[in-house]
Amino acid sequence: MGNRVVAVDGTVNMLYPCLSVVAAQTLCFAFCQFKKDNSYIDVVWSLSFLLPNAVILGSKLALHQPIDGRTWTINACLALWAVRLAWHIGARHSGEDYRYVSLRERMSKRG
Repeated sequence: MGNRVVAVDGTVNMLYPCLSVVAAQTLCFAFCQFKKDNSYIDVVWSLSFLLPNAVILGSKLALHQPIDGRTWTINACLALWAVRLAWHIGARHSGEDYRYVSLRERMSKRG
């Protein structure tokens, strides 16, 4: 039985990057329910593009696998975009977005 981070072909197992997004979204859902404001999901959504890539890069570094310059460049661009978008959305946050309020009201009437 080998290292579970590594897939059979020697690459990084994609289960962990996928689980990292599920875990982040689940934690955000719990936080939103606690705060009674679902608008925070918009901030976390933009960061959810960055999280699996960070897990993959971290796994590759931990396994001492080489990472080429193009991969670093693309991931740096992705990180800048994700953080900029999260900052932009988070800075504008002043209460729950009307769309989430409307959605909650419609769903409450059904159930």
